[in-house]
Amino acid sequence: MKNESSYYIHQNGVQKGPWTLAEIVRKIDSQEIQAVDYIFDESKKDWVMMLEFQHLASRWNQAPPQAQTQKSPRPNSAEEWFVLRGDNKYGPFVYLDLVKMLQEKTLQEFDFIWNVTMQGWTRVSETAEFQADKIKALREKGEAKESAIFFRRKHARTKVTTSILLHNNKEVWKGQSLELSAGGAGLVIDSDQIEVGQNLFLHLKAGDGVPPFNAVCEIVSKQILDGHHGKVAVRYGVRFTKISQTVQQAIKKITDQAA
Repeated sequence: MKNESSYYIHQNGVQKGPWTLAEIVRKIDSQEIQAVDYIFDESKKDWVMMLEFQHLASRWNQAPPQAQTQKSPRPNSAEEWFVLRGDNKYGPFVYLDLVKMLQEKTLQEFDFIWNVTMQGWTRVSETAEFQADKIKALREKGEAKESAIFFRRKHARTKVTTSILLHNNKEVWKGQSLELSAGGAGLVIDSDQIEVGQNLFLHLKAGDGVPPFNAVCEIVSKQILDGHHGKVAVRYGVRFTKISQTVQQAIKKITDQAA
């Protein structure tokens, strides 16, 4: 008989387990494990948020009550937030859970959220509580509970401004890099047609001491910026999935010097 797989959980800086899926489900039901905790996914060879783990994703799929009218009783707490992705609704989460998900790119600025104080589903980018100044103030607050949700990047980043090309062997998008690390980059492109999760080819021209290079990357974030010259400007975050080790070492050397 084949042994049941077991998994490690990373929670508040502590690794726990291993536990079977059945054991993890029981801990989810007893609220010992939260949607924003991490589980090691062997198929990806990486830690992923529980919310994204394919074998448990349905556990977090919960539809909130319909938005109430002003005269109707409000059974939900204003501290509870829900997320809408396609036809799936997830929650409840507390505010800091959503802020953490934004940091980890498991919640995007264009996703819809709702809580009992709102009249309907609203994009994160259009919700006052998640504006840049609010998040900055939260980061600068310095208290342990808030500070814990802002992670230290796995790879140091530095400002690099140079021309880039993205393509999928059919379409080509031109743009500019904003920042670069050994693990990924921030780009601005005059197109909103690229979607989170897409895998594309990246060509970066030499600039700011970085040699030219090619890489395969995954789009991990998307943020609509103010347009310029009548065009849509979009900031994309990309994660390198295939890149020369020599290039990666050269980028790391540059980012380490800039740190």
